[in-house]
Amino acid sequence: MRDQSLGFCFTAGAIEDNSFQATSLETLRHMVSADNGLTLIPQLAIPTNRHQDGIKYIPFNNPQPFRNIALLSRKNSVRNICFEQLAKLINDTVALKLAQYC
Repeated sequence: MRDQSLGFCFTAGAIEDNSFQATSLETLRHMVSADNGLTLIPQLAIPTNRHQDGIKYIPFNNPQPFRNIALLSRKNSVRNICFEQLAKLINDTVALKLAQYC
């Protein structure tokens, strides 16, 4: 996600500050809360209570950036039924979570 996020920022004319970096979404969120810049965060990582910690979550205008995520398995895996059930569970859960933001 980092490379994709930086690509969006560089396209908009931003310059990376290498003195501040983080490897987790929570660390990024805390940096923003401490007034140390801004960040991009996946919609699914936005808390239900969007007004906590003094952070303002601003949605993108169209076109909104997106990414595709896939679940891969071997074609002849004995666990394909489990993987298909897992994929359905993930799809249903993500759809429900995204519906909360609309």
